[in-house]
Amino acid sequence: MTSPPSDFFEDETADETRVRLSKQYIAAIEGDAEEKRKRIKLELDAKNRKTSKNVADNFTLGPAEFRKGHLRTCTSVCVKRDESKIYSGGKDCAVLEWDMETGKKVVFSGGRKKYESSSKRFRCTQVYCH
Repeated sequence: MTSPPSDFFEDETADETRVRLSKQYIAAIEGDAEEKRKRIKLELDAKNRKTSKNVADNFTLGPAEFRKGHLRTCTSVCVKRDESKIYSGGKDCAVLEWDMETGKKVVFSGGRKKYESSSKRFRCTQVYCH
Protein backbone atom coordinates (compact mmCIF):
# COMPACT_ATOMS: atom_id res chain seq x y z
CA MET A 1 0.00 0.00 0.00
CA THR A 2 1.38 3.38 -0.95
CA SER A 3 1.23 6.28 1.46
CA PRO A 4 -1.09 9.16 0.61
CA PRO A 5 0.36 12.43 -0.63
CA SER A 6 1.54 14.77 2.13
CA ASP A 7 -1.40 17.14 1.61
CA PHE A 8 -3.98 14.33 1.79
CA PHE A 9 -5.07 15.20 5.36
CA GLU A 10 -4.75 18.95 4.88
CA ASP A 11 -8.45 19.68 5.45
CA GLU A 12 -8.64 17.47 8.53
CA THR A 13 -9.64 19.06 11.85
CA ALA A 14 -7.65 18.40 15.04
CA ASP A 15 -10.37 16.05 16.31
CA GLU A 16 -10.42 14.13 13.03
CA THR A 17 -6.63 13.80 13.17
CA ARG A 18 -6.81 12.40 16.73
CA VAL A 19 -9.47 9.88 15.71
CA ARG A 20 -7.52 8.80 12.61
CA LEU A 21 -4.26 8.39 14.55
CA SER A 22 -6.05 6.51 17.36
CA LYS A 23 -7.52 4.07 14.87
CA GLN A 24 -4.08 3.54 13.31
CA TYR A 25 -2.55 2.94 16.75
CA ILE A 26 -5.23 0.43 17.76
CA ALA A 27 -4.98 -1.39 14.43
CA ALA A 28 -1.20 -1.76 14.91
CA ILE A 29 -1.64 -3.56 18.27
CA GLU A 30 -1.81 -7.34 17.86
CA GLY A 31 -4.39 -9.45 19.65
CA ASP A 32 -8.08 -9.46 20.38
CA ALA A 33 -10.07 -6.55 21.82
CA GLU A 34 -9.30 -7.50 25.44
CA GLU A 35 -5.54 -7.76 24.80
CA LYS A 36 -5.60 -4.39 23.05
CA ARG A 37 -7.49 -2.82 25.97
CA LYS A 38 -4.94 -4.20 28.47
CA ARG A 39 -1.98 -2.98 26.40
CA ILE A 40 -3.45 0.52 26.00
CA LYS A 41 -4.19 0.72 29.74
CA LEU A 42 -0.66 -0.43 30.60
CA GLU A 43 0.91 2.15 28.27
CA LEU A 44 -1.36 4.93 29.57
CA ASP A 45 -0.58 4.05 33.19
CA ALA A 46 3.16 4.06 32.42
CA LYS A 47 2.82 7.44 30.75
CA ASN A 48 0.97 8.83 33.77
CA ARG A 49 3.43 7.18 36.19
CA LYS A 50 0.77 4.97 37.73
CA THR A 51 2.63 1.76 37.06
CA SER A 52 3.77 -0.70 39.65
CA LYS A 53 5.74 -3.89 39.19
CA ASN A 54 5.96 -6.99 41.33
CA VAL A 55 9.67 -7.36 42.04
CA ALA A 56 9.71 -10.10 44.66
CA ASP A 57 7.70 -13.30 44.92
CA ASN A 58 9.00 -14.20 48.35
CA PHE A 59 9.87 -11.24 50.55
CA THR A 60 9.81 -11.40 54.33
CA LEU A 61 10.37 -8.58 56.76
CA GLY A 62 11.98 -8.77 60.16
CA PRO A 63 10.53 -7.14 63.24
CA ALA A 64 9.24 -3.59 62.67
CA GLU A 65 11.48 -0.76 63.80
CA PHE A 66 10.76 2.94 64.04
CA ARG A 67 13.57 5.20 62.85
CA LYS A 68 13.43 8.94 63.34
CA GLY A 69 15.11 10.99 60.65
CA HIS A 70 12.92 12.97 58.27
CA LEU A 71 11.64 16.34 59.42
CA ARG A 72 8.56 15.97 57.20
CA THR A 73 6.69 13.04 55.65
CA CYS A 74 8.76 10.25 54.08
CA THR A 75 7.60 9.79 50.47
CA SER A 76 9.84 7.02 49.10
CA VAL A 77 11.95 4.10 50.28
CA CYS A 78 14.41 1.86 48.46
CA VAL A 79 16.17 -1.24 49.82
CA LYS A 80 19.64 -2.01 48.47
CA ARG A 81 19.90 -5.43 46.79
CA ASP A 82 22.12 -6.87 49.50
CA GLU A 83 19.70 -5.49 52.13
CA SER A 84 22.55 -3.76 53.97
CA LYS A 85 21.17 -0.26 53.48
CA ILE A 86 17.87 1.51 53.01
CA TYR A 87 17.50 4.89 51.37
CA SER A 88 14.55 7.18 52.03
CA GLY A 89 13.41 10.48 50.58
CA GLY A 90 10.89 12.90 51.97
CA LYS A 91 9.01 16.15 51.75
CA ASP A 92 11.86 17.80 53.67
CA CYS A 93 13.94 17.41 50.45
CA ALA A 94 16.35 15.08 52.24
CA VAL A 95 17.71 11.72 51.15
CA LEU A 96 18.79 9.54 54.07
CA GLU A 97 20.88 6.39 54.05
CA TRP A 98 20.14 3.91 56.82
CA ASP A 99 22.65 1.20 57.76
CA MET A 100 20.64 -1.91 58.64
CA GLU A 101 23.32 -3.44 60.87
CA THR A 102 24.13 -0.42 63.05
CA GLY A 103 20.96 1.66 62.64
CA LYS A 104 23.13 4.65 61.80
CA LYS A 105 21.71 7.24 59.42
CA VAL A 106 23.55 9.47 56.99
CA VAL A 107 21.88 12.63 55.67
CA PHE A 108 23.11 13.39 52.17
CA SER A 109 24.20 16.99 51.76
CA GLY A 110 22.05 19.26 49.70
CA GLY A 111 18.35 19.10 50.11
CA ARG A 112 17.16 19.30 53.69
CA LYS A 113 15.36 22.58 54.44
CA LYS A 114 16.94 24.23 51.38
CA TYR A 115 13.86 25.04 49.35
CA GLU A 116 14.28 27.17 46.25
CA SER A 117 10.94 28.73 47.09
CA SER A 118 8.65 28.92 50.07
CA SER A 119 6.29 26.57 48.20
CA LYS A 120 5.79 23.11 49.68
CA ARG A 121 5.81 21.49 46.24
CA PHE A 122 9.54 20.70 46.34
CA ARG A 123 10.13 17.22 47.75
CA CYS A 124 11.90 13.97 47.04
CA THR A 125 9.37 11.65 45.41
CA GLN A 126 11.60 8.82 44.16
CA VAL A 127 14.78 7.16 45.37
CA TYR A 128 16.56 4.61 43.17
CA CYS A 129 19.02 1.94 44.32
CA HIS A 130 21.65 0.03 42.36
